Amino acid sequence: MPEDYIEKLSLQIPESLVKLLRDVIQVLLDRSGFDRQEIEKYIAYVEKPEGKEHIGMFEAVIESIIEGREEARQEGLEEGRQEGQERLESVARKALAEGIQVELIQKITGLDMETLEALLPAR
Repeated sequence: MPEDYIEKLSLQIPESLVKLLRDVIQVLLDRSGFDRQEIEKYIAYVEKPEGKEHIGMFEAVIESIIEGREEARQEGLEEGRQEGQERLESVARKALAEGIQVELIQKITGLDMETLEALLPAR
């Protein structure tokens, strides 16, 4: 039997089975808390695994879900970093307005001197 026989077979699934698989995947993702748009994106891989023809349908769906989750995780981390930086700068700005020494604020917040100098109130 050729090595790629199973992979090719998995891409030539009858339409009735594709519909069943699509419905099962939709229910599982829905129960796992995925939003409707995300579910539709992953279900599309069941019907046409764009750019992933080299692997089976299930592998394409799973790979796409993993990639999507990793992207979302990275975006969340970046947003968290940005929010943290903004909060540190807000605290530093308030401390500077209260007349607290710049060196002490730097020590507490970890912000660099250049950032702190930019936050100094206009005189």
